[in-house]
Amino acid sequence: MIEIVFSTFNGKNTLPRTLDSFCKLNQPSSSWRIIAVNNGSIDNTAEILNFYKEKLPIIIINEPNKGKNYALNTALNYINSDLLVFTDDDVVVPKNWLVNIERCTESNPSYDIFGGAIIPRWPIPPTDLILKYVDMGIIYAVTNPSWRTGAVNEINGAVWGPNMWIRSHLFSDKLKFTTNVGPNGSHNYIMGSETELVNRLKEKGKAAWFCADVVVEHLIRQNQMDINWILQRYYRAGRSSYLLDNNHKNKSVKIFGADRWLYRRLIVAYFQSIYYKILRDDENDFLIQKIIYKTKGSIFQSKQS
Repeated sequence: MIEIVFSTFNGKNTLPRTLDSFCKLNQPSSSWRIIAVNNGSIDNTAEILNFYKEKLPIIIINEPNKGKNYALNTALNYINSDLLVFTDDDVVVPKNWLVNIERCTESNPSYDIFGGAIIPRWPIPPTDLILKYVDMGIIYAVTNPSWRTGAVNEINGAVWGPNMWIRSHLFSDKLKFTTNVGPNGSHNYIMGSETELVNRLKEKGKAAWFCADVVVEHLIRQNQMDINWILQRYYRAGRSSYLLDNNHKNKSVKIFGADRWLYRRLIVAYFQSIYYKILRDDENDFLIQKIIYKTKGSIFQSKQS
């Protein structure tokens, strides 16, 4: 059996489109079902999920503790399959999604962890600044279109939440998602919950494989194209990179509780930003703002470490 697992929090704006695409899935050779976790939604998410019970093989679980990883850990108590497919409540999948997942998995029996391609579905045409200067993976969980099918290397990762699957036997050893990472209903959470899990598995010698022909579309909301929203995302990425990067200079001298080298980077970036503002060079200023926000996030996380 294949089980699709996802968490949803106030998903009324995207969840119906996701579930509609599930309704159109072609049947793989294995049976399949959905484990959907309602993570304390206060909109009509519960009604939406119940409506699709007549259309889909779905079980609905309620997890009131806020946090995507709390929800996914709760879902793990209900698994009864050989393969767990993790996704989000804001994707659209093609008809052959499960068929391609099954084919890729069976063709690579020595691998336990898999990731597929993620492409954006924009609500309106993105600006040139977004297309040229925004890191699509960090901001929109979109994979690099140049990635090809093959073993996942340490540089690109390529196993991300909207489109990843793991053989279920890895969870038989009390494997859980880390609950202090990932969306939790606040604006200041640490990104990278799936990356953190995959990194732990890779440290145990588990290999990962990327399947370029297993594709989902990630639904981008219009507010997520606002520059302020994008910069806040870089702030959270800064927290994540500091937490997950074992090579950061954690033995450096501390100033106000954070690593000194981070303050040095921030000060240099501020002066560069002033320079580009004087020149009215918006593009280079945005590149510096990315550094500023990521560094601020790292400073905050450094103080927590």
